[in-house]
Amino acid sequence: MKSLAILEAGRPPAELSSRYPTYATMATGLIEAGLTVPATIKSYAVLDGEFPAASTDHDGYLITGSAAGVYDDLPWIDPLLAFIRAVAAANRPQVGVCFGHQALAAAFGGVVTKSPKGWGLGLHRYATLAPPPLAPARWPDEVAVRVIHQDQVESLPPQAVHLGGNTHCPYGMFYLPQHRAIGVQGHPEFAADYLTALITIREGVRFDSTTAAIARASLRAANAQNELFAQWIAAFLMADVDA
Repeated sequence: MKSLAILEAGRPPAELSSRYPTYATMATGLIEAGLTVPATIKSYAVLDGEFPAASTDHDGYLITGSAAGVYDDLPWIDPLLAFIRAVAAANRPQVGVCFGHQALAAAFGGVVTKSPKGWGLGLHRYATLAPPPLAPARWPDEVAVRVIHQDQVESLPPQAVHLGGNTHCPYGMFYLPQHRAIGVQGHPEFAADYLTALITIREGVRFDSTTAAIARASLRAANAQNELFAQWIAAFLMADVDA
């Protein structure tokens, strides 16, 4: 049985922590929804400085979202980027969502900035530009994913394969074949009610009411394709070799 790990880089804000599970639990649920065979999944609170003893301790890793930025002066950021590089050197697959996507880019020479385009918020659609490695055969030309981010990848790492994006976030998905890593800027692990609640408590603080209302409306209007992402992410983490 394969062993997978969640590197927990963030948590729901205190106002929501009693009503919603942790990001590690959300990420675990995402992976489990896509598994075709059983796997063990263990989480590490890297934002508290908790890491696996070695990059070889698990067969695959997922890095969660976070309110932090990869450029922030926090004591756990540099160790996380170093651990990501160690996982790649050990030839273990890894997946990053939102902050995790940005951390993968930063660890391997990409550029992450606070976007002048402002917040990506609500339900976004990414155009598929290249076939995602190990994704389900029915992968569509456009995928819907829930997002909440101001930071984004502005320049991909060398040799990255650009998988998809949109005008607001051109580099919404990428693949690093030489490092066995994939990144997704969106949050396929988030349920609509959680993102709606998160937008509501941030309204008037991080973005204005009009932006928040448009984002909530987008979440009501259509569903994200979380199941599709779950199948892709689980298949990628469970693969014995690269695609």
